[in-house]
Amino acid sequence: MRQNPRGILRPLFKEHHDHVTQQSHKPLTREQVVQVNAICTRFERAWQLGQAPTIEAIAAGADSVIRSSLIQHLAEIDIHCRVARGNDVDLDMYLGRWPDLDRNLLEAALESAQRTGATSLFQRAESHVTPNAANINKTAKTENRKLFLLFVKLLISVFFISLLILK
Repeated sequence: MRQNPRGILRPLFKEHHDHVTQQSHKPLTREQVVQVNAICTRFERAWQLGQAPTIEAIAAGADSVIRSSLIQHLAEIDIHCRVARGNDVDLDMYLGRWPDLDRNLLEAALESAQRTGATSLFQRAESHVTPNAANINKTAKTENRKLFLLFVKLLISVFFISLLILK
């Protein structure tokens, strides 16, 4: 595996890049990557605030050039947030609404969300927990939330950086 000057392993992202080009999508510009990241951050924040934003509402005002990539990322974030809240997730629902979504990426997001579900950012404290234990639990959940969001942002950033490098 060759590393590019920034240290990112190209083969890790080649399969996705090939998938994107097969669908005749052009790689995003730096400005478009920033725009997608900003929209995804707003979407995550809405979930953190206890809302359940819809992908359609968030993506409605997006430029058509970024919409496909944006919806893929929003769907992956949506899956993580729904699993973290204990909701059932049906990948066929996402694919029915947006047939161009990458099923493999959605399955990977679901698997990742299910693995990390026990330490999710949306779990509520148990009603039988004592007040002191609840405070400790709340602090631990806050730290888990920060780590989870950092992880999601890192994944999104690495993906977009790889797209920029591969174009």
